[in-house]
Amino acid sequence: MLLTKNLKLLGQGTQKIVFEHPVYSDKIIKIMNPKHATADGARAKQHYLRAHRSQGIYKQFRRELLQYLQLCKNSYAKLNYTFPIETVYGMIGTDQGLALVTEKITSPNGSVVSVYDLDEDNSFNKSHADALDKFF
Repeated sequence: MLLTKNLKLLGQGTQKIVFEHPVYSDKIIKIMNPKHATADGARAKQHYLRAHRSQGIYKQFRRELLQYLQLCKNSYAKLNYTFPIETVYGMIGTDQGLALVTEKITSPNGSVVSVYDLDEDNSFNKSHADALDKFF
């Protein structure tokens, strides 16, 4: 089991907290933000029935896995496993719950830039919009 206090925090979004992998610099470790979970792994602040649906707090991990598997299935004939989303490597236990281990995606110079960052500094342009349109 990994102790999150020993991991380098890279950032967090609305749902997940992201850490640097302690051994592999090309991988990250994502945990679901514990403040959104109940003691039994359900989604906090939701109606009981909705909160306790299958996978509970880990529904987001399920989505990522299913998206990756769908791309693999669609590319089966080509045996191409390079996609415009991060590669999923597996799961590991942490002191904050189950973690998803995925590829760390950075720009060619090693920096991490989000669409939000591009918008904030007014550098989002037509090539970015075209790439997003193609992706979606």
